[in-house]
Amino acid sequence: MAIQTQNLDEHNSKVVVRNFINALNAENFAAAREQLADDMIFKGVMGERRGADVYMEDMKKMKFKYEIKKLFVDGNDISL
Repeated sequence: MAIQTQNLDEHNSKVVVRNFINALNAENFAAAREQLADDMIFKGVMGERRGADVYMEDMKKMKFKYEIKKLFVDGNDISL
């Protein structure tokens, strides 16, 4: 039973990340924001952002486009 729950969690995590990336690429920032937890922390090469609203303000300015080559999932942890 735990394995089935883990697979569902991993599937749901993939769906959230794909929805987020697709919304960013379409510049639908409201839809992208809906995928984020309010208290999220982003750590990347350009520094750290605390909070979904702060992070999304940066994304609106940068308008990056992403292409997912490979998505790795371990529970709720995802790398792409």
